[in-house]
This record gives sequence, structure tokens and C-alpha cells, in this order.
Amino acid sequence: MYSSNLNMVIIVYIKYLINVYYLVSGSCFVSGPVMLLHHTLSIAGLSVTFAMKTYGIEIVTTIFGAEFTNPLLQLRWFLKETNNYDSLLGDIVDISFMALFGILRIGLGTILLYAHLTMPTTDWLGSLGGTCIYSVGWLFWISIVQYGYKKYKRRHLQSKARLEKKKDQNGTSPCTSKTNGHSNHVGYTNGEIEQNGHSEVNGNLRKRQTGDISNGVNGCNN
Repeated sequence: MYSSNLNMVIIVYIKYLINVYYLVSGSCFVSGPVMLLHHTLSIAGLSVTFAMKTYGIEIVTTIFGAEFTNPLLQLRWFLKETNNYDSLLGDIVDISFMALFGILRIGLGTILLYAHLTMPTTDWLGSLGGTCIYSVGWLFWISIVQYGYKKYKRRHLQSKARLEKKKDQNGTSPCTSKTNGHSNHVGYTNGEIEQNGHSEVNGNLRKRQTGDISNGVNGCNN
């Protein structure tokens, strides 16, 4: 019996060291105070759980919810490194990450935190730790929503600009005739009114030139 318990303690201790090493080494490469705070709280929670031999189910559930979306983050990084992020797969990864994060960290996290806080055996330390890590999740969620909004708003504006450019290219362009290197606009300008092959400008009629134009004619059809 003693040997069995000792083996279990050794296994738990090794797992604890592996998790702490992962969080400490990861903290050396994180960007931003929120991620650093997240790792610090995770290390503190693991240490308290290991020292006091309590809050086991809470810390395991928290780590599971926090790391469940980690593979999508790694896949996103690989897509960026291989210049494949701006693709359908990149959109699928981003949308899947945002959806899972919202469901697990915000939706399920809210339910679990409420259940923990309303338990009659809950103490102040467990409530404090749960509230802190839950608050960090909300900071992440706000950043994720802002990023998603900016990304797809920019995508929408780019698509709209491309459609307008295509529409302009397919539309009418000013008709011009080129004579001896000079361009003369043909059409109605400045309130010109065409009447029987003539154009009226400020009450004066002038005949429109319809013959051949030397050095070529440039025109366009509406």
C-alpha cells in the first residue's frame, strides 16, 4: 500500500515538473502581459494544488479548457510560416479557434465557476484562483473578438473595392479622338445638347466633325 502511494506521488511530481517547465519555458517567448499573467497563474495554481493536495479536479479542468484550443494556435503558426495563412484553411482554423474558445473558456467556464462559487465547501483561495484565471480568459476573449472583427472587416472592404474596380473597368469610358497627338473629347460636355448632328453651346450652334480624321481615330462604344 505504501509503495503504491509512493509511486503515485512520484508520478504526480514528475507531471507537475513537466507542466511547470512547459509554462516557464513558454513564458520566455510569450508576447504581451496577458499571456504572461496566464502562465503565472497556471504555475501558481499547479504549485498550490501540489503543495496542499487539493483543488485537483478544478486545476485539471482549468488546464484542459485552457489547452484544448492550443493545437489550433500551433496550426495557425505553421500556416503563417509557410505562407498559407491567407487561405480557406486559415479561415477555418481562425473561426474554429474563436468558436471553441468562446464555448469552452467563456460558456462552459462561466458555468463551472458559478458551480464552484456556490458550493458550500468552497474556500477563499479556490474562489480567488478560479476568478483570476476566469478573468484572464475574458481578457483573451476580448482580444480575439477585436482581432476577428478587424480581420473580416478588412476582408469585406477589400472584396468591396475589388468589385467596384471590376465594375468601373466594365463600365463606359470617355470617348476621345486623337488628331496630331491632341485628344479631343467627343460627346456632351458643359451642357452641350445634340440636335440633328449639331451641338448647341450657350445658344451657338456648331457643326460636329464627322469625317475622317488624319493620323487615326480613337473612339469607344458605350
